[in-house]
Amino acid sequence: MAGIGFQLKKILEERTLTSVVKTFGYSAVLSSGPWVISMIIILGIGLTNIYLYQTKDPNNIILKSSVTYVSALAISSILTGFLQLPFTRFIADRIYEKRYYLVLPNFLGTIVVTIGVSAVVATLLSIFIFYSQTNLFIILYITLFVVLSVVWIANILAASLKLYKLVILFYLLGYIAIYICFIFLREY
Repeated sequence: MAGIGFQLKKILEERTLTSVVKTFGYSAVLSSGPWVISMIIILGIGLTNIYLYQTKDPNNIILKSSVTYVSALAISSILTGFLQLPFTRFIADRIYEKRYYLVLPNFLGTIVVTIGVSAVVATLLSIFIFYSQTNLFIILYITLFVVLSVVWIANILAASLKLYKLVILFYLLGYIAIYICFIFLREY
């Protein structure tokens, strides 16, 4: 999150209780906001499924565990973590040099590498962990894993470009869309 420390330091220089609360609020939301929002939505889907639709489908447990634990979320985040720091540093340096024309090609190159590596890792995970599931489930898991890996890289780019509020807003809108799709497409 290149540059966020400097902006938080500016807010903190006001030396008021409000500035301290604001600084800790921003840092908490920016570092954990997307994870918290995703966990709330997954919890909301699970609770809605149980209490509103009275469904205790074992496939829901497999889906939730594949998204959170085995995971598209955790493992894809760890996997892309190796690219995130050098990529963030590269973007910060290009912004400082005002060589913006280098950002997009390197972002696309990083995305291509991320897609390739995450597809291989997700395929290996699905072969060893989800061997008893249907082929459709395995394909969906691989797709989810690859998309989440790309999202982590795009998130780093957006943070490097100091689009902090937009990052949180679009995560929130995306997860709300997922919840709405769950309500209307639950039977599928």
